[in-house]
Amino acid sequence: MFIITGFVLGLITSLHCVGMCGPLALAVPRTESGKLNLLLDGFLFNFGRIITYSVMGVILGGVGLAVTIAGFQEIISIIIGSSILTIYLFTLIFKKKIFQLNLTSKFFIKLQSLFGKVFQKQTKGALLILGLLNGLLPCGAVYIALAQSIIAGGIAESTVFMASFGFGTMPLLLAVFVSRNIIPVNFRKKLTKLIPVAVLFVGALLIMRGMSLGIPYISPVLQHHEQHSKTDCCH
Repeated sequence: MFIITGFVLGLITSLHCVGMCGPLALAVPRTESGKLNLLLDGFLFNFGRIITYSVMGVILGGVGLAVTIAGFQEIISIIIGSSILTIYLFTLIFKKKIFQLNLTSKFFIKLQSLFGKVFQKQTKGALLILGLLNGLLPCGAVYIALAQSIIAGGIAESTVFMASFGFGTMPLLLAVFVSRNIIPVNFRKKLTKLIPVAVLFVGALLIMRGMSLGIPYISPVLQHHEQHSKTDCCH
């Protein structure tokens, strides 16, 4: 279930990634000529992103495991879902003000500097490193995936979810990398109009999941709820 959900979310939000990361993918240097080599270069660059996302999944999986054990999974799910919807709406209304708040500017300045150094090395190892660094760039789609990975239930589940999310973003970004003209700019802009639908869907899904309505896959009854029910029946 985590594999399918993560992959579908990555596939949908990759429409946003093409607009944001597409120019970067186009600027990434190719190591050698040839279609097969070009495909390998694109895979290495994108696989670097997947590794970074997976590591993030490991970290947040530990947080999610603690939340699950403490029994706050439903509350956290509702809070995260509500936050996603609220932040997205505030971003639409106060777009300029929010983007001016850059509390981690020093980190991203250093990241950009490191990007520039690695860009000069036209090797396959450099492409993988560029992908790793690309995964650290601020991205709303990644934040949404990370928010959902927290309530995956454990480290393994969260890691699998984030890796699946990364693989879901790969087809479209790999297509952009291999063929620069495969997706016209105007068409990409039209596709990004679907992003609000994806954001609203994920936010609503997290809220419903936290409500434990007993709907399979969408809002299942969480494990510790079942344990409490069994305990209550015995007294």
